[in-house]
Order: sequence, then structure tokens, then C-alpha cells
Amino acid sequence: MTTSINIDVEAIIRRFIELSDDKAMEGCLRMSNKPLSESDVKILFLVVQMAGFKPKEVVLGDIFGIQEPDARIGVKPPLNGMCQYKVINQEGSDDHQATLWMNHLVLLGFLWFREFRNADYEHRFNAVCFEIVKSKKALVPA
Repeated sequence: MTTSINIDVEAIIRRFIELSDDKAMEGCLRMSNKPLSESDVKILFLVVQMAGFKPKEVVLGDIFGIQEPDARIGVKPPLNGMCQYKVINQEGSDDHQATLWMNHLVLLGFLWFREFRNADYEHRFNAVCFEIVKSKKALVPA
């Protein structure tokens, strides 16, 4: 049991891990027609915030980059290709960096956690913490 961190932080990470195990995560994925519950969107918001971003909100939506349209389908693919949610910054604009990070964590949750479903909780908890800490360090100016 991890005792050296704030219980609220542990509860948020625990719920994110539960989401990755749960059918509820499918509501976050692009292939789903069902959105997440309001409380589960709040978990995404809090995880993004813990990673050092300053979100105003997390909402359903796509973020597009400057890439060319996909020749097969004739449209630009969204940057948040795995997760149907995006991060809005404090100014009310799309936060590309935070959305890409969240998309990455959702991808890990869906693929990595699915692959290692039987991994012990502590190992999975540490993996999410590592991604959060790694993000915070990357956001700190040198």
C-alpha cells in the first residue's frame, strides 16, 4: 500500500486505473458512441491537472494539427485519435499539448493495462504516477 502520497491523489489515480479496467473507459475511446459520466470526465480533468497542465475543462471534441488530410478518407485525422475528449486551457482555447498527453495516457490505459491486466495494482499505480511525474518535469522551464 502506498502511504507517502496524499490520499486524494491516490484515489484519483486508483479511479483512473479502474476506468482502464472497466467498460467505462470505452466511453472515452473514439470507437464508442457512449460518453463518459460527468464524474469520470472529472477524473480525466484531475489527472491532466496533476500532470502539471492548467485545464479549464475537459470536453468531447477533436483537435486537429497542420497535417494533410488522409488520402483514404479525405479529412484530417484528429490529433487525439484514441480519446474522444480534448482539454480546454484557461484562455478557453484547445490545449494541444495537454490533449496529446491525455490521449497518450488513455492509450496506455487501454492497451498497456489490457495487456497486463493481471499485473499487481502497485505496478500499475506506479506506471500512471511515472507518466504524471514525467509530464510535470517536461513542463518545468529550464
